Amino acid sequence: IEALMDNVTGVRAGALQVSLDELGYWPKPRILWLGPVTTPAPVALLARDLRRAARTAQISVDNRDYRAHLTIARNCLTPPPAAVMLPAVILTFSRFSLFESINSRHGVRYQALSSWELGP
Repeated sequence: IEALMDNVTGVRAGALQVSLDELGYWPKPRILWLGPVTTPAPVALLARDLRRAARTAQISVDNRDYRAHLTIARNCLTPPPAAVMLPAVILTFSRFSLFESINSRHGVRYQALSSWELGP
């Protein structure tokens, strides 16, 4: 983790905007999420650079395309209706963070380990 945080310190990106305009469902993990129809290029580039930093720190990462999303519900047994129209919610980010996910009998809890400013 320390090597990862050292590598991430060199990652540079500007402030990011993401439009949450799609409701989605991943059946295998049973996750209901909101995300952009298309991941903005600056977000995809940041994800690429962060994966590179992880690999440099000898942390294995998957090679799937990054899918920006906000988890709405876990263990969602029923997928949403096929055609749900949503008004876009636009989020602006000025920093990104490294979180540790901690599983407990009460569910998953996320603890921030560190965060980094995004440039102008």
